[in-house]
Amino acid sequence: MECVRHIVDSEMLSWLHLPQTMRNQKVEIIIIPAEKKENEKNIKEGNAFGILHKHANPELIPREKEAWGMAVIEKHADR
Repeated sequence: MECVRHIVDSEMLSWLHLPQTMRNQKVEIIIIPAEKKENEKNIKEGNAFGILHKHANPELIPREKEAWGMAVIEKHADR
């Protein structure tokens, strides 16, 4: 696992609520990747298939091309 380590003056971290004992001195920042949540592991780069595929209705897939047009007609049919 990669990590980044950097020493900075704690005054640069005013946005971070540091304990009083860490203020006004040099501190070391260590950055490591956060653990991925289960649903993040299922997401494929560039699309939401990983999350939404369980909600897919295979019978409706052939109708996807006409779905937008039908929704507009249905919404504006009374006008």
